[in-house]
Amino acid sequence: LSYGQIFQWGPEITVADGAAYGNTRPRATIVGSDTPVVLFGDEGAFDNLFVSRWNGASFDTPLPILPSGGSTYIAGWTGPDIDSHGDTVIAVFKLNPVEDGNIYTVRSIDGGMTFSDTIRADSHPNGVAWMPSMGMDPDGNPVVTYMVHDANWINPRYVVANSSDGGLTYNPEM
Repeated sequence: LSYGQIFQWGPEITVADGAAYGNTRPRATIVGSDTPVVLFGDEGAFDNLFVSRWNGASFDTPLPILPSGGSTYIAGWTGPDIDSHGDTVIAVFKLNPVEDGNIYTVRSIDGGMTFSDTIRADSHPNGVAWMPSMGMDPDGNPVVTYMVHDANWINPRYVVANSSDGGLTYNPEM
């Protein structure tokens, strides 16, 4: 006995002009009533980060989510992440420079139309915190994991920082 599914793919839908906004490491989540929100970046000169939300007919103009003058560590194999619970969307990223920038999140409570200022997620005192990833627990609280190294890139390990207030603050890394 075997089971199978038949998928019928629709036409390709452009999220954003890659030449203008970049197209590195796209990540998507679904908010509210099945609305996709896509996170992607511009790897290169600006290392910028954008979110674009489906409006029912097309994707909205990408919204930059980094603080003014900030840049993120982004590559095809690692970089920012996004997840949601209901209409709350959390994006996590590593601010440059790699050697001493921190892990931050931004939070939206309107389905990805607007985002908060940065909220620091890591509590690593010295050394390097990078390569963040995240998910939301069943109560809508973000759980962020990232790699840390002590000074001079020694003693690598993964740690977790969770939030118990919907991403407004983060507990010390474990």
